[in-house]
Amino acid sequence: MMGQGLAIAPPPKLGKGLSIIGAAAAALLWFWPGDAPWLLWLNLAAPPLAFIPLLLWPGQFTLGGRAKGLSAPRQNLAGLWTLPSLALAMCAWSPDFERVYTAMPVIGGLGLGIVFTAIGALVDPRARREMIVFLLMAGTAWGWGLLTFANVEFDRTPGVIRPAVIADKDPGRRSGPTLVVGLQDSRLTGLRFRVSYAAYESVKAGDAACVEDNPGAFGWRTLWLVECTAPLREVITPEPAW
Repeated sequence: MMGQGLAIAPPPKLGKGLSIIGAAAAALLWFWPGDAPWLLWLNLAAPPLAFIPLLLWPGQFTLGGRAKGLSAPRQNLAGLWTLPSLALAMCAWSPDFERVYTAMPVIGGLGLGIVFTAIGALVDPRARREMIVFLLMAGTAWGWGLLTFANVEFDRTPGVIRPAVIADKDPGRRSGPTLVVGLQDSRLTGLRFRVSYAAYESVKAGDAACVEDNPGAFGWRTLWLVECTAPLREVITPEPAW
């Protein structure tokens, strides 16, 4: 059984403010995924933080759902945990780096999603009745993004530089131009990497390139487009956000 919580009442617009912060953080990460490292950490922290007001003020907040039948209105926190989770999942496909396919990040994300769902159902019985599927979906997206970026962030094994060739160029619409690259010494083709506009304009299809091949902290192989020797030094991805 949950405790009584804080004696002082929560600010009347706290839920709306937190949801706006979650929506803004998700939008910034979606449109500028590699520009500010703090955006990644903000979106990673936002979904679990949604549980804190529920614990501090039992009965005053809800993770979401219909208002019908409530004896008193509750502040809704849906924007704080759903939108950042979705943004993280979408950015896990970021062309800043490429992954050699493995189902493990999704399986691990599902495991964290189950934990996320269990905690949400525990702290908000109303969510247990009305939002359980959404909790699982958002929790899995959050877990998938968390594990994907942790695999990159905590990889301390030096990467191997491998020769590659630029197969195509894509001007892009959401997060800027990308180069389509294939490794010369393997069957890995169609790798997409986000680059600066200067790098995009400086190369053409058929040019040589270099790719750094990393094993990943959890053994999930990741690939980065990196600089070679002159005149290819401008073919560099922006600084990663992790």
